[in-house]
Amino acid sequence: LEFAEDGIVGPVSENGHRLASERVSSVLNAVVRELTPTLSTNLRAAHVHAPRCGSEPVVALVYEGASNDEAAWRVDAEELRSTVQCSLVGRFKGQALICGNDFARELLTLDDGRALEYEFP
Repeated sequence: LEFAEDGIVGPVSENGHRLASERVSSVLNAVVRELTPTLSTNLRAAHVHAPRCGSEPVVALVYEGASNDEAAWRVDAEELRSTVQCSLVGRFKGQALICGNDFARELLTLDDGRALEYEFP
């Protein structure tokens, strides 16, 4: 996987991306480091949703084409999920495979003490 910025494409840096939060960078680097051949075949992008409240991040792995082996993807995704502590969504042409949640949960505390909880895809 590579980052694209200002028209320049380069590899994912161990230090993260200057436009991403430290949490997004650490989750993305952990996912990239732990990818198996099954999870990396035809992988075109990874989108990280890491809420500020500290709840479990969601990583969407975007693939070109259809899934070659859904069962193998699920097994490897469960292992990656337990290692990185994030939910995974595999987005293939015409289908999505979900390991964990397909949404991130954000908790916002208002000045009056009330808490609002949002779930976003």
